[in-house]
Amino acid sequence: MSTDQSAQDDSYAFGPLLDILDPLKQIISSTSTPTITSYLSRLTSISLPSLANEQQALESEKASLSATLKSSGQRDHDAFVSAADHADAYRTSYETLSTGVDGLSKQCTKLGNAVGEFNTFASAQSTERTRASLLLSNHDRLLDILEMPSLVATCVQNGYYTEAMDLTAHVRRLSMRFSEHPLLEELVKEVDSSMEDMVSNLLTLLRQSIKLPTAIKVIGYLRRSTQLTDPELRYIFLLSRWKHLEDMIGTLKPLQNDSARYMKRYVELIREYGFAIFMQYRSIFPDDTAVDGLSSHGDGTGLVERTFAKNLLPSFAQNLVTSIRETLEEHVPQMTDTGGRQSLLTQLLYCAQSLGRVGVDFTGACVDVFGDEWVEGVKNHAAIQARLSGGSVAEKI
Repeated sequence: MSTDQSAQDDSYAFGPLLDILDPLKQIISSTSTPTITSYLSRLTSISLPSLANEQQALESEKASLSATLKSSGQRDHDAFVSAADHADAYRTSYETLSTGVDGLSKQCTKLGNAVGEFNTFASAQSTERTRASLLLSNHDRLLDILEMPSLVATCVQNGYYTEAMDLTAHVRRLSMRFSEHPLLEELVKEVDSSMEDMVSNLLTLLRQSIKLPTAIKVIGYLRRSTQLTDPELRYIFLLSRWKHLEDMIGTLKPLQNDSARYMKRYVELIREYGFAIFMQYRSIFPDDTAVDGLSSHGDGTGLVERTFAKNLLPSFAQNLVTSIRETLEEHVPQMTDTGGRQSLLTQLLYCAQSLGRVGVDFTGACVDVFGDEWVEGVKNHAAIQARLSGGSVAEKI
């Protein structure tokens, strides 16, 4: 039997009872539930006395329920109020949470978009990050390279030329190895500038009073730090030492009015510094092996260089003799004191002997200036030397 058919049979069964409850018929019909149906079924099954007492039983049960509800309301009043408050708070919190969740959802969407954009940017910057990481890992080495120009300059300023040239050679090797980096080209320019200062310092040093070890070092530095050929180095050395000799002779200008004193100091300088120039030259450039070894070129350049190099020292000697002759011609005629002239002749003889050992002979200039006086001076000097050594004057002459 279907549910609709069962409900129809119940309406037929309780029809007389519903007529009695006519005022409530519409409400009962519209709110018919299994509970109401069960209750009405019970009413039809009880006896008439029990039905007469049903109202009283219901009122008694209603009073009991009201009392129980009231007692429960009084006992659990705070709990009810708290529950109501919590329900309101929950409702408010839920609404706030719901709003926050909606906002968070929107922010998460924005965050997701931002993360996507950052990932795209990070991917594009991966090369730069790699370069930055490589730069950081090689920071100390790069710093050493970047500091090389200043270090070279410091070495040059303090005279550590060997260290300066070693550092310069290292920078140039790096530039050749990594020629595509413009930074290294700038470093080479800076160290080359320091090298130019060093060469200038070395050339200045050659024009000062220096001993043979220093002169050897200076020429060695110039050989290593420049592209100068051997003939050019020979020329620079002789020219610089000649300038130094001229500077020393220039200090005698206050004595020019006193020819005797001037010539005494002049001959002393020629004997000391002139002799030193030739000895230093021959020590630094000991033979003509390097000159003979110059390669010949089709245009005759090698022959010209060999000829130039071989003629340098003789030309320098001739220039020195010419300078001595001009000085003698200028000052000897002004010396009228016989003792002073004899003293100068003796001094010139010793100077001629010293320079003669290095191949410089200026006796011809002395003969031209002094004439027979020079010849007599030579004879007297030879006689003295003969007496000291026990030989004859004729043998010495």
